[in-house]
Amino acid sequence: MNLIWHYDKIYAYNQRKYTNILTAADITGDMIARKVGDEVRYYYPFKKGVDNYLVETTEVQDVISLLPIKIIASQRTPYRGKGYLVVESCKPVEVRPERTMSYKQFIDAFMNFEHKAPDELRVWKLIVDAAYVERINIRAVSYPGWLKDSTLTLLGLLRGDVSIVNKPSHAKLKYLICAKNKVIGLNEVQQVEAPDRRDLAKFYEDTGDFKPEYISDKRSMQGTAERADINNLSTMTFSNFPRDEDELIFDQIFQPKILSRIFPIMLSGGSNDPNDSACLEKFGHVQRSVTDEEYAQLDNFLRNHRYYELNFQKELDAKPNVRDAELQTKFANPRWNRNWQTICTRLKLYAESVDEFRQLELQLYVMHKNYIQFVTTRVATNSGKLTVETL
Repeated sequence: MNLIWHYDKIYAYNQRKYTNILTAADITGDMIARKVGDEVRYYYPFKKGVDNYLVETTEVQDVISLLPIKIIASQRTPYRGKGYLVVESCKPVEVRPERTMSYKQFIDAFMNFEHKAPDELRVWKLIVDAAYVERINIRAVSYPGWLKDSTLTLLGLLRGDVSIVNKPSHAKLKYLICAKNKVIGLNEVQQVEAPDRRDLAKFYEDTGDFKPEYISDKRSMQGTAERADINNLSTMTFSNFPRDEDELIFDQIFQPKILSRIFPIMLSGGSNDPNDSACLEKFGHVQRSVTDEEYAQLDNFLRNHRYYELNFQKELDAKPNVRDAELQTKFANPRWNRNWQTICTRLKLYAESVDEFRQLELQLYVMHKNYIQFVTTRVATNSGKLTVETL
């Protein structure tokens, strides 16, 4: 089954599944104003394949809240030197929830690749699911090729409301937020230029504090609102181990108040050698298409994902001994503690016994402790100054 998790397969599934359907991932920019006769109307721009779309949004019906939507009728029109399809009628669509696998089977089936750190990969998939269903803010470091951001790439192609951005600028972040993505992955934040770093710090400060709204302190928002709903938004920040002593890490470019908001973990295995990846899967040649059988398998996975998104508490309540197991780790930092508790809820949902949950919680603690030791060692060998939470 692991063959179907190849990027080309999931992309082929996405193209077939979401024909004539627009998702948050298809938004290409800020809200725009367009004059129609004597009236000014507001639209969001989308791109699907080679076609550009304009979908009207109003105070009465915010198109973002309806996504994903199926296009019923559209009219071709020129706008600002480009050709657009203005959507004249559409309807919201949703994934039908269905339970055909236990939660353990569901997690184990997702990206079931051979890996040098299989226990960590299992916990990582649970962390990603926690990010999608609930709300967390974490940062993770590993060597290249670990699969840390691949999970979000695949989930984004399956669900349409997960995005990853490299070197995130203020402009990139603001329309990803306004598009109501449930998870935003942030890559290469150490390479963000100083002016954008200030905006990124403000973003981390609000999301990491679990605030319901992100309020931009810039007034030139180019059509997007200055206030944006982030009440259901998770952030996952990714970085690779530095290759040289002069390369900065996340913990050296942000102030302690930001570090105290974003829960850290380290993913082990692999190295900077491109031939030494933590992921051991070898695909060889993969057909850039999806068979009917593969499509049905992915559809089944998607329906289960929707089911556990809606019914995770019901499933957890069905095993009260595991649900009520006391956590072995607590943090003085309340934000780190909230992230920890949220992730542990997914560990409990996966575990079939209290003992199994204890092993998963211990694995998560080791991944966190390894990050703290990595940072402490890193800062001790250069001139960077750092304040970290003590265990």
